[in-house]
Amino acid sequence: MRALLLSVLLAAPAGAQVTMAQYQAGTAGAPPTAPDPQIQGWTLTDPSNGAVVLTDLSPDGATGLNAWVVDDQVTFGGARAHYGQVFSQGDLDQATDWGWEMAADLRLVQSSGLCVVLDFATGTSSANDRYLLWLEVQGSDVLASNHLTGVSFVCPGAMNGAYHNFALRKPAGVANPVAEFLFDGVALGPWPNSQSSGSAPAGGMNWGSGSSGGTAIANWNQVTFRKGTDVIQLGSTYCFPAAVNSTGQSGHIQAFGNPLAQADLVSLLALQIPANEFGYFVLGDAQTFIPLPGGSQGNLCVSGNLGRFVSQAASTGPTGSLEISVNTSALPTWRRSPLLPGQTWNFHAWFTDNNPGPTSNFTDAVSVTFF
Repeated sequence: MRALLLSVLLAAPAGAQVTMAQYQAGTAGAPPTAPDPQIQGWTLTDPSNGAVVLTDLSPDGATGLNAWVVDDQVTFGGARAHYGQVFSQGDLDQATDWGWEMAADLRLVQSSGLCVVLDFATGTSSANDRYLLWLEVQGSDVLASNHLTGVSFVCPGAMNGAYHNFALRKPAGVANPVAEFLFDGVALGPWPNSQSSGSAPAGGMNWGSGSSGGTAIANWNQVTFRKGTDVIQLGSTYCFPAAVNSTGQSGHIQAFGNPLAQADLVSLLALQIPANEFGYFVLGDAQTFIPLPGGSQGNLCVSGNLGRFVSQAASTGPTGSLEISVNTSALPTWRRSPLLPGQTWNFHAWFTDNNPGPTSNFTDAVSVTFF
């Protein structure tokens, strides 16, 4: 049951992610020309003093896509130019805790050596993490590499004239510093972090031409950095263990999803409860402990602004479990208010039981703070 729930959550749409930075060149005619990245919040760093050509290509041939071209075919020292954004410390901390994804849709035209780059770092000190991604032509393929860690992957057929997606994705949690590399949405393998340095982004990301030692032409259609890529187990359990029910076990609740309030991705799962009974989830913005409420054999542990998910009431079925997806835009409280950043909600499951006669019981409870 838990595996089924997680598989459903992991297939959730990109609303589980929050965009921290984006460049979007658009499609043919929409807009008529690809906008300068600086208009969309990116800062240009150009040690080449204009020698690197930065211009729009609208559209890019038969691809139907607009592009922002970074044409670096000069070889003298300092001949590079890139766009960057610096993120707040709060955003950096959240990206580390909840996972992140850095991705680009681009068409590599030509390259010689290391030049085309995507680069993210949490800072410039040796204690910070850096995730450096170089892209270069390798025959009919593209080689993705990081010379700081020695990792590399071949992206087969990426020089076929079409746009392709190149991405790094890090899972949630400070204890999970290793990202993974994805080509057109397919994970090819792990991408270790490296120790940062003064040449890294100062707590943010860069893209474009990143080295004066190589040359390249790359057409960029879209660049994104998003936080909150992962579905994780949420919150902390309290009122544990719950009163024993007729299974001989204590009912247990778990919350899964994304701690970002605007992600609209929260599911509740109740386990170790009697089979083929009736139940639903309840929530409140405060905690309490009321033993045997209304003749129940369990303990009520939520209070304050209360709500009941009665419209999602269901049988516990043969597995003795309940699960729902929470509509976070309209919680079942008074006036059906939305879930907002900074709120803490406590969840509980109530269910009928025969122990030995007709009665009811509760699981333990879980408290989740949203951001």
